[in-house]
Amino acid sequence: MNHLNILYLTPVNLFKNNHLLMQQWSSLESLIPCFLKSLYEGKVEVKLHEFDKIFSGLRNVENPVETDVLAKTASLWYYFTRITHQSIGPRVGKFAEELIRYWIVRSGLYESVERDVSLSHVLKEYFSLSTNHRNKLDFFVKGRDKALFIELRMSEHTGGRTGQESLMDKFDKILELVASGRLVEQSLAKGLRSIGLFIAVLFNENQELINSQAKNYNVGRLNSLINYIMEDNHVWGKVSRIRDKFVLSNSIGLNKDLFENDLKTSREVCLKHREKDFKICLKILLGDEFFKEVLGMRLQDLIARHGGVIADDLWIMYTLALNELKIANMFKTTSPRRLYEVSKNESELREILEEFRKLYLSCNKANPSSTCSLDEYALRINMLINEMASRALRVFSRRREELRLLESNDMSVSYIYLRYVCTSVIALHLTIDVMKDHSFSKCRWLSRDEFLNS
Repeated sequence: MNHLNILYLTPVNLFKNNHLLMQQWSSLESLIPCFLKSLYEGKVEVKLHEFDKIFSGLRNVENPVETDVLAKTASLWYYFTRITHQSIGPRVGKFAEELIRYWIVRSGLYESVERDVSLSHVLKEYFSLSTNHRNKLDFFVKGRDKALFIELRMSEHTGGRTGQESLMDKFDKILELVASGRLVEQSLAKGLRSIGLFIAVLFNENQELINSQAKNYNVGRLNSLINYIMEDNHVWGKVSRIRDKFVLSNSIGLNKDLFENDLKTSREVCLKHREKDFKICLKILLGDEFFKEVLGMRLQDLIARHGGVIADDLWIMYTLALNELKIANMFKTTSPRRLYEVSKNESELREILEEFRKLYLSCNKANPSSTCSLDEYALRINMLINEMASRALRVFSRRREELRLLESNDMSVSYIYLRYVCTSVIALHLTIDVMKDHSFSKCRWLSRDEFLNS
């Protein structure tokens, strides 16, 4: 039976030194209460405009008959899945970038690592150049003798021409400073002998890590990006202005055909200064190429090294809420809400909630005598979940009430689902009875402040 790792039920001080769990928690802290609110109320306020209702056909089922469960649930499911994925998207991107930043810092290969930082800040802080370029870089990485300007995309779908412009505009600005000679002079003065302009694209349209050898990427999208780079008013136009100072690293000259050929054949172009010990490289890195280039390791090796415990909060609460919204439409309440209410009047179940409350408070940082460890705490939480599931079966049997869970007569299947229900009941108890948050006030489906720059 799966061992569950639920951060929502765990005092933060127990995992504050685990970077992966802290990043999961900071990404999900305001989302999990939204799922709990749905589980408690058995509904979500559906907000769809008229064109959306017409497009989906949901306008036809605005007043369904009582016996049509699918029609009654349709609008709710449609909106719930949409708002969930709209909320998750920015969180995933922010989580991934922060995790990559952590890996780069932990590698010890670089002196400075910055994420989501303005180009003007980088140029001022590391090159003593005052500019007004507020566009943000995904990453800036500085080593002993090199600096990397990195733009990262999770998907090879970079958003058409507008997306390409967003991807490349910082590099255009950097090349303008190279052409003026200011960036070269300041780089050398700071001990930097090379600058990397990296475009990293990690996953293909099927969400698979791109493998350049297997060519599991969209060649058309790559060629479109290269064509954009080669336009006279973009990267190539800036490069053409430094032909008197730079040559291709593998040639004695620099012209458009040679530049484009290197870009198309190897997705890499390096220019070396004709007189000074300085070079600048433009690279399009696909999938693992990025991790090998920057960290010297494959993605799977990085995950194996830094992975460890991974929290289960999101998948459990989301799938549970999705299913329970249908149950609430059929039986007027969700299974977690029903079990939560029964627990108030049944000592067998109330004891479990009280034991959890004592455990949570005793391990909280507010308790100076706390000696809890994350592993021991998680083990005890799982024991409480299992015990509550067993007691719930006895209680409902004694009350001669049916505990409706899944549309299955398989007891082992129902018991596993009951464990998830009990997990959410303990979470409801923590929110409503321990934290005294009856309105689930920490719920934020979409937060402009959190995701404006994600």
